Amino acid sequence: MPGYFNGTSDHVSEEELRDLGNRHLLDLKQLMDDHAELEEAVEASTYLGTVSEVFIVSGGEIDKIRQEYDPVVHESLFELVSEHTDDQEPVQMLSEAYYSIACDYWISYYLQWPRYGLEGDPLAPYFELYKLGYSAIFANGKLYIGKP
Repeated sequence: MPGYFNGTSDHVSEEELRDLGNRHLLDLKQLMDDHAELEEAVEASTYLGTVSEVFIVSGGEIDKIRQEYDPVVHESLFELVSEHTDDQEPVQMLSEAYYSIACDYWISYYLQWPRYGLEGDPLAPYFELYKLGYSAIFANGKLYIGKP
């Protein structure tokens, strides 16, 4: 996993990973439903509503799956965050620094969430997975969780 700060864990049960994955799925769906005024959010919500399984994959498989990821959720989250970003805010100049912490835009969004003025903490389960050393990727209509 690229980045300077990578989470690790010796053992995490599949049950715990699935629970975090299901929370991630539900929280993202709720976020997109809450912002149905954006066309991209509606598309993402529809997609998320079709994802019914969380798959735990073994080491290295997640990198292969990453090549087939479904971009709709990622792009919708980008659009939503962009809509709520004040580019004139001085802290905006640190945006790439937040990205560089883990070379992961979702971690960057999680760390900057309070500045967007959006409700809730929908990326918390994703961050928990990251702290444990796991990645989560939407691909082929499923959510995959694995160690890079």
